[in-house]
Amino acid sequence: MDLGKCSQLVTKDVAQMISNRCKNLSQLYLQRCSRIPSDALVDLIESLPSLKKLDLSDTQCNTQVLSAVGSTCRHLCELNISDCKRLSANSLFHLAYDVTASSFSCQGLQVLSVDGLEPSGKSRDLI
Repeated sequence: MDLGKCSQLVTKDVAQMISNRCKNLSQLYLQRCSRIPSDALVDLIESLPSLKKLDLSDTQCNTQVLSAVGSTCRHLCELNISDCKRLSANSLFHLAYDVTASSFSCQGLQVLSVDGLEPSGKSRDLI
């Protein structure tokens, strides 16, 4: 489902409708859908465990959203979080490790796009 072309129309209510009606969705493109607050993104992602491709570029994605992705989307292969201004390089640790389950997350992730995210602190050492 590609909602990036109508990003100004996509709101919390639309995200809630997707959560309720599209449980088996495998691809979701929300690029530039900045009208969806981060808490609604968390709820949306937690309702879509079958996602394989997810584009959250230029949204209100934050560390809590990445935690939800890491703990819910076990089959995720591609993730785009480019230009998400609420993320830091340290947020990526929440994507890679599920603290609640004490296990690694997103082990099948093959493509991670993070354009616009500056490395800092410990994250810089990984590069």
